[in-house]
Amino acid sequence: MDFFTYQHFILLIIIIKIIFVLLLILKTILKKYNEKNENKYVILLDKIIKYDEYFEIFFHITMGLLLVYLFNPRYPIQINLFDYETRLLLFLFGCLTIIYFIKDLKTM
Repeated sequence: MDFFTYQHFILLIIIIKIIFVLLLILKTILKKYNEKNENKYVILLDKIIKYDEYFEIFFHITMGLLLVYLFNPRYPIQINLFDYETRLLLFLFGCLTIIYFIKDLKTM
């Protein structure tokens, strides 16, 4: 039995994006609140900014994995909307996205 399916992966991407948006909203609220209250929550704001960056990187990595999964030229399921060159370019774009953001994650 397949425990991690395509639908689970899409759900994971949606959850990561929702958390990212909630952190972005919280970050904006705390920035405005800190301006009024003499930087009372600077440490909390720094942690939220750090988590916001991590979730942004995780979102981009999962999107790259999705591109690799969907447009892998060797995968038996073919998406008939695109020709071979387009699928190959999108597959390579997904690979490069993963590599770039893993490198970015290591430098944090």
